[in-house]
Order: sequence, then structure tokens, then C-alpha cells
Amino acid sequence: MIYLLAFLSVGVDEALWISDAYVRNLVNLRVQYASGNVRTLLHLRDYRPGDTMSTLGQEYRFNIFRGLFGYDSDRWHVSIGDNDVVFGRGLSLFLSTDEEALLESYLRGVDFAYGSVHLYGGYKRRFIYYSGDSVGQYLAGMYMSGKAAGVNLLYYSDTAMRGGFSTSAYLQAGSGAFSLYVEGALRRGYDVRVFSENWGYGLYGSFSLYLSTFSLSLEFKDYRRLFQYFNLPAPANDYGILSSEGRDEMGYSVSIEGNRFRFSLAQDWGGGMLNILTYYGFTYYSTGVFSYKLSIHGLDWLHNLNETVSSLEIKYSPSWGIIFDMEYRERDGESQPYASIAFIVNGWTLSASSRYYASSTNLDYLLSLRYDDMRNFFVEVGYGAFSGDIVCSSGICRYEPAFRGLKLSAGYIFFR
Repeated sequence: MIYLLAFLSVGVDEALWISDAYVRNLVNLRVQYASGNVRTLLHLRDYRPGDTMSTLGQEYRFNIFRGLFGYDSDRWHVSIGDNDVVFGRGLSLFLSTDEEALLESYLRGVDFAYGSVHLYGGYKRRFIYYSGDSVGQYLAGMYMSGKAAGVNLLYYSDTAMRGGFSTSAYLQAGSGAFSLYVEGALRRGYDVRVFSENWGYGLYGSFSLYLSTFSLSLEFKDYRRLFQYFNLPAPANDYGILSSEGRDEMGYSVSIEGNRFRFSLAQDWGGGMLNILTYYGFTYYSTGVFSYKLSIHGLDWLHNLNETVSSLEIKYSPSWGIIFDMEYRERDGESQPYASIAFIVNGWTLSASSRYYASSTNLDYLLSLRYDDMRNFFVEVGYGAFSGDIVCSSGICRYEPAFRGLKLSAGYIFFR
């Protein structure tokens, strides 16, 4: 890609949690500049968890979090620094970001590409909820990717130089009516999860059929001793769970989507064909000035999480807007009803929400006021109590820690 015009973006965001037990602070400053064939990124971060609880993450005093210098021409490009490097559906290589799971991963090194051939190498960095990996790894590899096929070859080692190789390849085909994707992976060498040498493998496939307003999607997975912190295999379910972190799981999912509805079903098995996960979900919605969305899902994740959730969301949005949401959640045998209401006008949002926990009689609540000009600036203040919850996305599940107090956040971005 060739940059024809100079582009400068400077963004800063600040979040401050003032709890009855601690004060937590997060500041991010990002500067991006591109001119001609050159592009740069500088991301500075300051994070003070304010407590020794590991659930709040590790302290990261004001310093460089990510940096990148790249040069692009018509036929090749090179970037030095902290690169996102992803191949296929992540069976052998996934170093990127998922904001919902608060996963931040990248390769600190070099990424060079000539046409469809990529060479990469460096040191893996990976953070979940502001906590860095305790597993240090070096990676070096090459991948070739195209519309119909691709292959990745990767060598990895830890800081004690115990390593191995991982490889994957994909095939894909499609037209306007269907798409087919298949990817297989093989790993041999030191397994950082069990501290020994072994084999690992993975197989993932998806098929989608599109007929007018109707679509059908199928997914299949079979993973054994595959996950090694530098990869993240596709979860193959709408909840976003790798039921065994890619250690020993086989499963499928089916999704049907039509005019204003979606239905999905997923099942996972472990060793000895033990049922370790069942998930189903249904959503029906309307559109227009007055609209609603009705949804229900159920999850049974063996020895981890069991829940059913039913919700109704109602929106009314002429020149201003109102959103009303009701939810009933039964989690691990406990009734946890929830309700929220939000008023939106001219960039301002005033909202209130609450969740009640029947067994513990805890009451979560949040009152917040936000202004967002939808272009450069936002500011938000909220006060409430939160008992802690599990968030899953893209195969990563993390615990959102409990909080009681005041949260202030603001962001500004300048670009030209």
C-alpha cells in the first residue's frame, strides 16, 4: 500500500477508578503518522492498578507499550517494532488485539513481505486484562497467503531455548452463494502448558450457504495440545469459548440466519467423548424508529459455567433516543435479574442499570453520564457497584474484577 498524503493521528484516553479500596489509573497516548511510503506508530501507556490484587493487572509505569516503523512500496513492505501477525483462523499464529476480551498480543521484531510471502521473527508479547504472559517465547517463520490457499511455517522457543515447530495450511473457495474454508495445523516440540515434548494438531472447517434473505453456517473443530500462547484457534461457537483452551476438544456449531432472526447451536466434546460444552442461542429483532430485540441463550460448560439468559431490548429513536433493556439470568443455580434504561440526545447519554443476585443478596448498580461528539472527543462519569463477572470473546475468557466507586474516563483524538 502506498500512502499518497500525509496523515497524522494523535489520540489520548484516560480512565480513573476511585474505589473504596483503591485508586486505579490508566492512560494511553497513541501517535500515528504516515507520509509517502513511511508509516509510524508510538503507543505510550501508564497503568497503576492501585492494589496488589492480580485480578487488576500488573503495574506499567509510563513507558512505550507499542512502537512501529514501516516502509511500503508497490511490491514489498517491511515493518520493525510491534507487529500484528495473524495467519488464517489462528491455529498456528495469532498475535493481535481483541478489545472485548482485553487481549493485547503482538510480535516485537520484524515483519517483511514481498507479494504474498511474509517473513517474520521476534519476541512475543501478550497481555490479558493488563497482565503480561509469564511465558517468554521467540518466534521465527514464513507464511504465504492467497485467495485460494496459504501455508505457514513457524519455529518457536522459550527463554531456555526449548522449542519446536508449528505449521498450518488452509484452502478456501466460494462464490456468491457459498463459501468453504478448511485449515489444518500440526505442532511438534516443547509444550509450554505441560513442560514436556509432545505432538499437537488441529483441524478447523467452515461452510456457509447464502440464499436470498436466508443463510446457513456450519463450523467444525478438532484440537489436541495445540494452544501455545502465540496462537488462538477459532472457538467455533457464538459465545466465544475455547472449552479446553485448545488442549483436548472436538466440536461443531450450526447457525441459521433469516429475515430478522438468528439461531445457533454448538457442542464440544473432550477426551473419551465427554460432553464438555453445550450452547444455544436465538435472537429475533425488528427495525425502524421503534424497534425491539428478543434473545435467549443457554450455556453448559462443564465445571466452569452454567447459565440461561433471556432478554428484551426496546429502542425508540426519533431525533432523540431511549433504550430499555430487561434480562433474566440463571447462573450456576442463582437468579440474577437485570434492567437498564438510557436516554440519548445531542451526543449526551444518561443511563442507569442494576443487577440483583438472589443467593448473596448483592445489588449491582451503575449511574453514568456520557458526552460523545462522535468524532474527536468523549467524556464519561459513572458511579456504582459491580460484583465481578466472566467475559468471553474470540476464545479468551477472563474475569472482570469487582468494583465499587467512581469511574471517570475521557478521550480525545486529533487527525488530519
